[in-house]
Amino acid sequence: MADETRLIMGTYATITVLDPSKDKAQDALGKAFDLMHQKSVMLSRHRPDGAVAVLNANGGLDGSPPELIDLIQASTKINFLTSGNFDITVAPAVDLLKNSFAANNKPPTMAEVEEVRGLIGMDSIKIEGDKIRLTKPGSRITLDGIAKGHIVDETLKYLAQRGVKHALVNAGGDMAMFGGREDGKPWRVGIADPKAQHSSKTIITMKEGAITTSGNYAIFFDKEKLYHHIVDPRTALSPHGDSSVSALGRTAREADGLSTAAFVMGPKKGLDFLERTPDIEGLIITREGNIFKTKKWPA
Repeated sequence: MADETRLIMGTYATITVLDPSKDKAQDALGKAFDLMHQKSVMLSRHRPDGAVAVLNANGGLDGSPPELIDLIQASTKINFLTSGNFDITVAPAVDLLKNSFAANNKPPTMAEVEEVRGLIGMDSIKIEGDKIRLTKPGSRITLDGIAKGHIVDETLKYLAQRGVKHALVNAGGDMAMFGGREDGKPWRVGIADPKAQHSSKTIITMKEGAITTSGNYAIFFDKEKLYHHIVDPRTALSPHGDSSVSALGRTAREADGLSTAAFVMGPKKGLDFLERTPDIEGLIITREGNIFKTKKWPA
């Protein structure tokens, strides 16, 4: 068995590899972390040498990595599926909230909010061949609501290609796994308590698949957690109904985007959405601590 945790994309990522050969497990784990790092540089908007950061700085990118184009196109599909509740162009609104509290310890004015609200909209992203353009001056994208899930999927796929039979990848609560544990038992996965993150609100068991959680407790800008890194594209402000939304699905990329969208929708609409979405189950914890689950949620 090989198990290690490193800092990736501003969060802690853990890879667990179970193999009869400890050397093989350790080698696969090290190369998997190298892969995670490469992809995080490309997809993080906070790495000036990465493709997303260059796109945002210049309003366009020529010779774009195919993986970035694929992820933007996947985000467009999720935007359509969620009726606009998932939108990667909310970056200016997230930055406005962060900068306002950093500078003044208070939320931005409504005039400032309205200004950035005009920059939000997936219609501002144009892709032609390997060229990406952001057509609204000042618009920027953030892949924070889908990139971690994507990187988790790609890392797990790499481990499978290396011949690993049992593995789990966890990046800040976005997880994917296959093979169960070596003894045939499933992995145990805890859903964090938003009010006590080192404790689990509930635990489920899984042998394969993915689970992601979107919450207001990891990155927030005010003590009450009313302003955080999840933004409603329609208001350019953070939604207040939920503390966390977990989505269970086949891939972490899809679950990541859908859990973010369901959070934006609020408890009732979010639960209804997750219930009617094929191959997805969900669990919602509201700000008041109430728990709502889809009918086939495993716990």
